[in-house]
Amino acid sequence: MKFYKTLFAALCFAFFLAGISTKSPFAFLVAIFCGALYRTADKRDWSDPDFLS
Repeated sequence: MKFYKTLFAALCFAFFLAGISTKSPFAFLVAIFCGALYRTADKRDWSDPDFLS
């Protein structure tokens, strides 16, 4: 579960920073989407992929 939470949190911050620096509404939209995926992975306890085992 930690893999997906970390992945989507990092993507969320990266796109948020890209949105601030470029003032792109698309980057903010992707940041919101990654934040929603982060919350979904947290609430539904997504398991880590097999290649990390």
